[in-house]
Amino acid sequence: MATWSKDFLVEFIEEFRGHPCIWKVKSKEYHNREMKKNAYLALTEKMKTIDPQANKETVLKKINNLRSSFRKERKKVLMAKKSGMRSEDLYVPKLWYYKNLLFLVDQEEALDGVSSLVSDTEDLEETEQEITQKSVSPGISTHSSVSNQSAELNISTGPDISSYGCTFKRKKNQILVAVGDRLAQVKNEDRFDFFAKNVAAKLRALGNNEQRIYAEKLINDALFEAELGSLSRYSSINTGTGAYYALGP
Repeated sequence: MATWSKDFLVEFIEEFRGHPCIWKVKSKEYHNREMKKNAYLALTEKMKTIDPQANKETVLKKINNLRSSFRKERKKVLMAKKSGMRSEDLYVPKLWYYKNLLFLVDQEEALDGVSSLVSDTEDLEETEQEITQKSVSPGISTHSSVSNQSAELNISTGPDISSYGCTFKRKKNQILVAVGDRLAQVKNEDRFDFFAKNVAAKLRALGNNEQRIYAEKLINDALFEAELGSLSRYSSINTGTGAYYALGP
């Protein structure tokens, strides 16, 4: 199993960054198959220095893992900003190579992840085609006929490969449908949804279950008072005197 040191991962990311044809969706190079082929060859050779068995599929999986981790951290950062948190309370990414992948921000936020998913799908499709082509080994045999002095050429194409393409296209369509559903869901969310997710994340992060219970109770009490219309800008929670807290005006 390959061992990825921090230094090597940074080098791999820099190599990846140096080939915008495989990550910069709106660039002209992105549609150049020859450039993308050479880029993946370079990344494969880089990975082979720690994993001799590495190939294009291995590179694609690694890149996808890196982008997925970056995407998750990026969403947490954006969610914290949209929730209206103070600057000192904003989420700080825990992913140590987060800053190394900031060049992907425009690509990830362009369509909220759609561009990267489509990119990975297209590259995987190319890989699938390469594997399929390698699995087909045409056999050519000739038979001479003395009576008509002509040669008959028989070509056997091996097993039917149409099912490979159908299966992959079906998976690709499923991915695009899932992305469309997710975009529709995000579009319908408002600032209250983001705030609720932020609160949920903080509750999960509480190590003390008792504190979590107290926090939930106070939140529910605050909402109860708000429904009765008894809250004002002077409402507060006083934790300095035990369980006492004042939510009314």
